[in-house]
Amino acid sequence: MKTLTPMRRIRLKCLDCMCGSAFEVKMCIDEDCVLWPVRSGRKVSKGPARTRTPKQEEALRKLVESTRKRAKQGIIKGATSQ
Repeated sequence: MKTLTPMRRIRLKCLDCMCGSAFEVKMCIDEDCVLWPVRSGRKVSKGPARTRTPKQEEALRKLVESTRKRAKQGIIKGATSQ
């Protein structure tokens, strides 16, 4: 049985939070989450931060709110609401 590294566990938790979608993990805007800086499962890069358009930010906010609402209602199994 293979042992999971802490970074791999973080990546799996983020995938679980975003219903298994690697794209949604990449686009996550929940910067209050303690795992947000390392959500990719890799060390934090020191390069320039990627910027999003206001339209992208609004769409992502709606997605996060919708996901949290569905998690509270129990529609999404395994997701946690904050």
